[in-house]
Amino acid sequence: TIGGTATGAGNLISGNTGTGIEFFQSGSNSVTGNMIGTSGDGATAVPNAVGILINDSASDTVGGTATGAGNLISGNTGDGVHITGAQSVSDVVLGNLIGTDRTGTASIGNGNGVEVEGGAGQATIGGVAAGSGNVISANFNGVVLSSSTAVGQNLVQGNEIGTSLGGAAALGNKLFGVFVNGSPNNTIGGTTTAARNVISGNGTGVRITTNGASGNVVEGNFVGTDATGTKPLGNVNEGIFLDNAPNNIFGGTLAGSGNVVSANGASGIRLLDTQATGNKIQGNDIGTDASGKKPLANAGNGVFIVNASSNTVGSAKRNVIAFNGGDGVLVQSGVGNLISRNSISGNVTGGISLGTGANNNQSAPVLLDAESGSNGTAISGTLASAPSTTYTIELFSNAVCDSSGSGQGRTFLGAATATTDGSGNATFITTVAKELGGGTPVTSTATDPGMDTSQFSACLSAQGPSTVYIRDAVVTQPKSGTATARFLVTLSPASAQTVTVHYATSDGTALAGTDYAAQSGVVTFAAGQTAATIGVTIDADAASSPNESFFVNLSSPTGSVIGDTQALGTIVNGGPVPRPSLYI
Repeated sequence: TIGGTATGAGNLISGNTGTGIEFFQSGSNSVTGNMIGTSGDGATAVPNAVGILINDSASDTVGGTATGAGNLISGNTGDGVHITGAQSVSDVVLGNLIGTDRTGTASIGNGNGVEVEGGAGQATIGGVAAGSGNVISANFNGVVLSSSTAVGQNLVQGNEIGTSLGGAAALGNKLFGVFVNGSPNNTIGGTTTAARNVISGNGTGVRITTNGASGNVVEGNFVGTDATGTKPLGNVNEGIFLDNAPNNIFGGTLAGSGNVVSANGASGIRLLDTQATGNKIQGNDIGTDASGKKPLANAGNGVFIVNASSNTVGSAKRNVIAFNGGDGVLVQSGVGNLISRNSISGNVTGGISLGTGANNNQSAPVLLDAESGSNGTAISGTLASAPSTTYTIELFSNAVCDSSGSGQGRTFLGAATATTDGSGNATFITTVAKELGGGTPVTSTATDPGMDTSQFSACLSAQGPSTVYIRDAVVTQPKSGTATARFLVTLSPASAQTVTVHYATSDGTALAGTDYAAQSGVVTFAAGQTAATIGVTIDADAASSPNESFFVNLSSPTGSVIGDTQALGTIVNGGPVPRPSLYI
């Protein structure tokens, strides 16, 4: 053990031309309560070449959660903590101030804050227990994971990276907050509040690069906000920047796995170059505060994909991508990028944009009609694309139509399929469960079997439900035989879907079985039909008697609402049918 938690137990280890502390081919060492690389008052740099070097040494602990256990590791020319060698596994760095003064509010940066490389792995930087998080700020890089082997499996949790102690002010690492350089299977963050890192105020929040950097999970973090997730504390460039690295996950499908990636100076998340494939961006709030409702815009795009293919944005769990200064999602180049079931709204230049050739220039649908009724909203449209191919059509509603006219997609309504004919043309109609108010803008996207998703379609305003009306009828009662009372039933406006309404007669002064034949049934309006007739048989009455009446009642509409629930049928005895003086 080097140092301790009791008053006076900590060492001042500064000004050495080599390493302040080195563990070589040993293990289970402890470093607590020391000042390493600073003056005695912890206010200025008195550098070592490297603060702490762990070289082929396992299960060492730097810092701790007890009062006084954390070290001040700042001002060193090289790394604050450097872990290297294949034997260096299960080392823990927790509860330290790395790159700040002793108050955690001013800069005394190291080269890198913490670096794990050279075959080392399975290190834990921070943790979920109270007091285990480090402040790693004002360094060249905050945390560097650059093992070139398949070990990786490092855990970075509960830290403030690029902020002052408490996460309220920026104290950024110059280049990257977390830099994963070829290291696989690391976890940055977690699904609980205690596991969350605040990665803000840096040059770039998280950078993941090269083909070996696969299987990494970045989840549950605040990237570009303060520790409350409600105030901007942006990274200067991207919140998260991945290049040439495959099969990583940003966010996830579990509760708490989504990141808040907001208020950054460029795009929220950027994927770059040909080996950036198979990455998933799911469950995140990008451009909003932690509630997913209030704007904390990234200055650029929410998600920016350049020369990268076969990635997923959303699908199994939606992202909220809103209020960003560019597009919600911009695929500048690359194919097979699936953009599915997200909430995309309020982005300045558009919802989804595709560069020339991006996502194989997949065309968007053209919406023709959206009619809302008691059983949901029927939406129809067309698609012109590759022949004899089945496409997935996703449908969305919006608070307003985007000023570009091409729409965004705030609320996912549902999905349908459309199969093109030999000429590449398809029509579709589907009913989604949500009943929309009249005038609600509706948009859609199309995705081909290769997972190429289109831009949003142009907006179409949904119309409220069609209304069924029934007119009164007057008929002369015959002296013999029968007559027919004809009730005109109308639908306004015409509907693109089949509309039905039930009807049944009921007695007034006229009695069923004596004056008329009781009747019930269903009136059906085919798509586009606006009028139908209900005929009721009137029985003969040879005797002279007063006029009588009965009713036709409407009920249980589908795809519509009822404007008139009841019509009056008047049976005139004997003479001619009276002519009404007023028609409505």
